[in-house]
Amino acid sequence: MAIKRGMPGLPGDNSPSLPTTKRPRQDTPRTSLTPGRLEQLPTEILQQIFFASLNGNLLEASLRIAAKLSGSQNIYRTAFFISFYHHKILELRDEFRFEYLLPEIEFPVPFWELRSMAKAVLDSRWCTWSWVQNLLLDRLKEATAYFKREFASKTRWGYMEELLTSVGEEFMFNSLRFCLTTKHTYYGTGKRGAENELQMNLFCMAITSCPTGSRSRDYDEEGYPWEVTEHWRLEFHPFGDISFETSKLDDSYPEWTPFRDLVHRSFGICGISVRQSALGMWQRLEGRLYDAIAVGDTTRLRHLLQMDYFLRPEDLPYKIPTQLYRAAAQSDYNRLRDGAEILQLLLHVLFSIDPYSLPRGAAEIRRWAILAQNRVRAYAQDRHLARVDLKWEQREDDLTERAKKEARNDMREKDYVQKMDMEILRFLGTGELARKPNMISPSFAPPVLWLPNEPVDEKEIIAEDDEELAVVRQMTSEELQSLVGGFVTLDVWSF
Repeated sequence: MAIKRGMPGLPGDNSPSLPTTKRPRQDTPRTSLTPGRLEQLPTEILQQIFFASLNGNLLEASLRIAAKLSGSQNIYRTAFFISFYHHKILELRDEFRFEYLLPEIEFPVPFWELRSMAKAVLDSRWCTWSWVQNLLLDRLKEATAYFKREFASKTRWGYMEELLTSVGEEFMFNSLRFCLTTKHTYYGTGKRGAENELQMNLFCMAITSCPTGSRSRDYDEEGYPWEVTEHWRLEFHPFGDISFETSKLDDSYPEWTPFRDLVHRSFGICGISVRQSALGMWQRLEGRLYDAIAVGDTTRLRHLLQMDYFLRPEDLPYKIPTQLYRAAAQSDYNRLRDGAEILQLLLHVLFSIDPYSLPRGAAEIRRWAILAQNRVRAYAQDRHLARVDLKWEQREDDLTERAKKEARNDMREKDYVQKMDMEILRFLGTGELARKPNMISPSFAPPVLWLPNEPVDEKEIIAEDDEELAVVRQMTSEELQSLVGGFVTLDVWSF
């Protein structure tokens, strides 16, 4: 029979041969009962500290601090807008006049701070569906008044106009309170005939314009889709820059429902706590990630990784599994070999977020690199020929302003592909990174290649006279080798 040996002083150790002693009682009070220096600060100072750090964990670290920061609607609104409307925070700060709470703020707001604040807000008792509903309904009323004043000199008939005429404005807004899954539109004609629209949904409000005649046909005279001008937008983003999926919600919830439940239901993660371990969340997202990779959906891939980051513990660097890298490389390779022209590659998305986890020796990565080499070698020649072609189109008066903008956007997309290909090839060749992202707070935002109303600089897209006569050849393997540190694989056609 085995004898269970105890350690001296442990509860349950009844061995007579071991002396037992009691720890002397200490009369000093427990430190948790004594307010710390931070907790003793005035509420106004604590507010400044909380919003300067944007660290939601401060509320969980001290109940005293949480109590001091509770009860103020200004604090609630500011925390809510930072967490879910961070892309509009400067505009909202001026509108709601909480500059005293946010005198300075880093913009764009780093993802670690967004994650910390979003968790704190969603876990707060005041963040109920009723509170959020009232806040956003007031914003929708203000947006409607602004639209009617500035963009609807003449009302165009539609469902919302009929509803407004028949039942009145107050009833119309009360009905919108419960229309979560539907995006209603208020139509108006501007002073110069532009066809304006106000998208009316609590979680997505936007004022847009299309040229006259755009509602009667899908394409303009040049065969391009109509250009939509966006004047104003206020959209709810629960996890960084991911749009709220209202289609998965019901139209009615009890007022006391925690708003966190609606967010989780929207993204299909009900039952997972925002402070739970990463395993449960990863099990929910893994299948969706591989589905996005299989069809080459770079936007959904970026959003799913972003959601995974937001619901992970905050004390560990973010890391993309190597299996995802290998699956993404294989998916890119298969589609490129089938002849598809792809300007948004899955491997570029993963590498832009977490370059450290790229498995340099994986066979799928090396196959992908073969195609990247050929793109890099042909890039300069292809870009030169495109600029010369545009020069001829301009000479024959076939190059409209819309065509120039489309050409500019296409060139910048290909420039970005070249940049990312070079970074990955250089990392495969030397193991060195041109940029070293902070994996505690990585950026999941897609690249901004042009601004919505950015004018076109013809020098960027159209060849000069002397450039037109130049001869640009493809890069040789030796030249590529000198650029990327020696990593040159077999040519794709002999692989």
